[in-house]
Amino acid sequence: MKKRRALWLVVLAAVFLALSLGALSARLWLFPALSLRLVYRVKLPAGVDRAALLEQTLEAVRRRAEPVRGRVTLSGGSIVVDLPRLAPDDLRATRRRLARNVKLELRRVDDRSDLLRRIIAAAPPPEGVEVKRNDYVGRGGRIVRYVTLTSASRRRLEAYLDGLSFRHRPAPDRQLVLGEGWGPHGRVTQHEVFHLHRRVELGSRDVVAAEVFTDGITGQPDVGITFSKAGARRFEALTRAIVGQRLAILLDGKVTSAPVVQEPITGGKARITLGGFKDPLTRKLEAEELAAALDAGVLPAELELAREEALR
Repeated sequence: MKKRRALWLVVLAAVFLALSLGALSARLWLFPALSLRLVYRVKLPAGVDRAALLEQTLEAVRRRAEPVRGRVTLSGGSIVVDLPRLAPDDLRATRRRLARNVKLELRRVDDRSDLLRRIIAAAPPPEGVEVKRNDYVGRGGRIVRYVTLTSASRRRLEAYLDGLSFRHRPAPDRQLVLGEGWGPHGRVTQHEVFHLHRRVELGSRDVVAAEVFTDGITGQPDVGITFSKAGARRFEALTRAIVGQRLAILLDGKVTSAPVVQEPITGGKARITLGGFKDPLTRKLEAEELAAALDAGVLPAELELAREEALR
């Protein structure tokens, strides 16, 4: 009798445990437990419709939190983001995406100028800064030859450029900008000087969609962007005007690539190739983060993280 009673108690305990776990699983499925609350202070500039700008910023953050089903609310002028339980990599990527404003710029490269040749002749580069002479096929099969400067040390290259005299500075409508190029044997990442037009032909506000895709030749993840209708028209007109010239793509002020425009590009689509020799997972995560930030649109106002709370 005692053994039978003990057996029934074990069975009842097992049933109770199973029901409890089932109820808990159902509750977590219906009402996911939150793991992190992020509270952002919104920096609203003076002289604008603050209520409208705050609402636009709130909507932009909601789009950025959608991929992980984050809950975004407004509390006393601050934006509160409640994130569900996420893997560590997803959590880090989401935190970066929420407040990041990707600055995308398309600008023309000035390879016709002899500015860099004059700079090199007047102020020979120091050790560690190399002179590179490159060429490409331009309009009508004409060979375009240009000079650039590269270095494995960004700081050394910046110091050289900062030390130039005023008469060797670019024209007011031009700018020397650093980007990443490829070193010997295609394995060493170098910092390279690009002579660019200051005018931004298209930017982040012209992008209406972005997604990650795998390049059929390299097998690497790239980011495809789609411009708005107005942006697509400007992109086609731009590429038609500069066939045979280079067009630089900048992210957050750094040149990521500068392909030669071979023909007018219609359809309002472009590709962003991520530079650097990184492991496939890192490249994929970076591509996904960039695409998500561009796809969510520009943050109308700057966000500052005020505090974060772990939630159970």
